[in-house]
Amino acid sequence: MPMKSFYSLLLLCGLGLTAHAQIDSVAHHLKEVVVLGHDARTDNLLTPQTGGVVIKGAAIANMPVMLGEPDVLKALQTQTGVSSGIEGFTGIYVRGGENDQNLYLLHRLPLYNVNHLGGLFSSFNVAMVENVKFFKAGFPAEYGGRVASVTDIQLKRSDFEEYHGQASIGLLSGNVHITGPIIEDRLAFSASVRRSWMELVTIPTLAIINNSKKKNGEKIIGRYSFTDINLKLDYNISDYLDGFTHFYLGRDRTKLGSENFSSGDNSYLEKNTIKLNWGSIGAVTCLNFKPTDNFYISADAYFTHFDSKYRQNAEETYDDSYAYSYKNDINSIEDYGASLRASLSPSSNVKIEAGTEFIHHIYKPEELEITGSNGFGLATPLGSAAEISGNELSVWENNTFAPFEWLQLNAGVRFTQYSSSGKSHKRLEPRANIRVSLTDYLSIKTGYARTNQYVQQLCNSYVSLPTEPWIPIADKWEPLKSDIVSAGIYGDITDEVFFAVEGYYKWMDNLLEYREDNIMFTALTNWNDKLTSGRGEAYGIDLSVNKTKGRLTGIVGYGLMWNNRQFDELNRGEWFPAKYDNRHKINVNCQYEVKENVMLNMAWTYISGNRMTLSLNNYKGLGGAGFDSDMAPIGIFDTAWGLNEYGKRNNVRLPAYHRLDFGVSFIHKISVSKESILNIGLYNAYSRMNPIVIKKDGLIRPYIEDGPKWRTKFRTLGLLPVIPSISYTYKF
Repeated sequence: MPMKSFYSLLLLCGLGLTAHAQIDSVAHHLKEVVVLGHDARTDNLLTPQTGGVVIKGAAIANMPVMLGEPDVLKALQTQTGVSSGIEGFTGIYVRGGENDQNLYLLHRLPLYNVNHLGGLFSSFNVAMVENVKFFKAGFPAEYGGRVASVTDIQLKRSDFEEYHGQASIGLLSGNVHITGPIIEDRLAFSASVRRSWMELVTIPTLAIINNSKKKNGEKIIGRYSFTDINLKLDYNISDYLDGFTHFYLGRDRTKLGSENFSSGDNSYLEKNTIKLNWGSIGAVTCLNFKPTDNFYISADAYFTHFDSKYRQNAEETYDDSYAYSYKNDINSIEDYGASLRASLSPSSNVKIEAGTEFIHHIYKPEELEITGSNGFGLATPLGSAAEISGNELSVWENNTFAPFEWLQLNAGVRFTQYSSSGKSHKRLEPRANIRVSLTDYLSIKTGYARTNQYVQQLCNSYVSLPTEPWIPIADKWEPLKSDIVSAGIYGDITDEVFFAVEGYYKWMDNLLEYREDNIMFTALTNWNDKLTSGRGEAYGIDLSVNKTKGRLTGIVGYGLMWNNRQFDELNRGEWFPAKYDNRHKINVNCQYEVKENVMLNMAWTYISGNRMTLSLNNYKGLGGAGFDSDMAPIGIFDTAWGLNEYGKRNNVRLPAYHRLDFGVSFIHKISVSKESILNIGLYNAYSRMNPIVIKKDGLIRPYIEDGPKWRTKFRTLGLLPVIPSISYTYKF
């Protein structure tokens, strides 16, 4: 590596993953790299939009990733102002928001769940992705229903002229993508299927393990698989009318459990299994009418459904007696929507957009059934919950106006009426962005956006899981509201390097959280009674510099953030830091073209640790069970070393998180239209076991005569060591 490039590598800083070089798989244009869906400099310097980027699908495919799986959401995790949550998972927490506050649109199809394998991978097949529009502030008025961010994924248009595609194989899954014409120039299709094959490894492995455990009367049950399918039809009806229909299916299936058994005179069987399934299915169809270059009308209709199913079975057989119990917990949400939008550009410096959208929601926040039987086979169902529906009608308008070359204004408004459970909410959401060019190479921008959200996902554990219920705004709760202001300075350092410095302040009202005493509620307690409402604030600064051209491209970004919450019924009503109150975040992402067919990738991330609530002290008890009264307590919630005393909420910050990833791509040109790509990578190259939680243990010391006979020990728990990856892709 030339010394000049080496020093450039150390100095790079930028907006996130957007600077990862695009490998043009056909022409190998590696000398000058295009990293954004539009011109990167134009988006940064000349548009009024704050907090927005466009990332090419090819850039995402070329980044170093875990287990050889390119991932849209892990790409977004590299953005400044975005916290990644738990190690290895695909949750994103944008400028103080929660994971459920992000709007995901897959080619205009909204999705509520976007994870595979509990969050280790996202549901988006990168082979189908053209680009990703990501907004963390100043949302355009056409987007609504979420308060933290918008991820608008555009799929590739089907090829109307010839057939081509690609097949990929990695450590966990295989992927096939193909596109081509059905009726030349009129109808074309795209199809992609991704399927895990972990069963091919786990099933024979468990068979070997269980064969050795059989003699002890034991058996382990374990199985997991995921599938996602994208089918897309593109059609050209006339020179002025075209459209598409897109179908999506994503599903995860898990089965875990164990058996204990014995045969003979005292035969018995104890079997416990857990089945966990979750996934989404949906379809959208769209027609676009564009009689001129300055005017178009677009109409679409869609259906989307998400559900998670948790089933726990317990069976016991002793001689002639039999008993069983099972718990079946289902959470689902289903939407039927339609929208109409129009755009008019009467001149080069004026653009007018407007639209309307209607959504019918069907919620099942908690469909619970617990059933048991005694030895006589009498079944007793214990409960279930009713279905809730809601209607959401929105109209919006957005204007962009440039009265002078140095001044550009973008202003819009969105009005929404949401009705559910006999209650109606009317909300007005103003949006505005302003850009002022100080020089040809320097601009300042400012933006404001109000957004509302009518459904929230509640998390009762440290790790967010797909089984966490989606709760609609009904009965006594008000819609979640957020206001965010942002301002910054943006400019060019050279023709190849540009920077951005953006500050923001965000305040949120009507956040929902579980009450601290919800553990005492029964399974039949109404979900509304388990919740409390509060508010939050987040503020900070994002700094970035981005180099987009040359053999060496890359980015480094720094984010500084505060993220706080306040609930009257939590933490004694006092403000407390949010779980993902990550004070500092640093990203370094670089690519270097070694030669025409070899590309090196490097990504380094540093994040201040997440927050958690930890008991730092213990109450002494009344004595008993062989312990001295001043040494150890007793009681229904006692541990061996005493009752836990909890102080303020999220009172402990975990150690800082940092990780280095490497990747190298070898491209072999077979013919004009065929090539193969071998990707080799290391996730967490120096194998730092980044803590995801702190565990508190009490250790008994029975042989000590003087002093305390127990002590407290704190341990950190890490999840992922260094993980090598390899994948092979054949393009045809």
